[in-house]
Amino acid sequence: SLKVATVTNGHLTLDIKKWATDEITWTQSSEGLASNKLVYQVNDLKHNSYYTILINNKILKHVKSNMGGTVVFDYTTNKNSDEIVVLNK
Repeated sequence: SLKVATVTNGHLTLDIKKWATDEITWTQSSEGLASNKLVYQVNDLKHNSYYTILINNKILKHVKSNMGGTVVFDYTTNKNSDEIVVLNK
């Protein structure tokens, strides 16, 4: 599952492209012109595994999932759409 925390009265559109064991991909867009910090929580991943977070084909960070198979990261949006990929690598 995926949980995204947005700013109050924020508008965010998510389009899930792929949801597989080793790769989760979605595109997102925001209606607002201002940048908004979002906090993502991706659940049901492999526990204690390393994941690479990519935004528009650039590495944002490498993270390790916890014992519950959850990864948390943040990213600041803008008016452009972004592709976000969570890879088990």
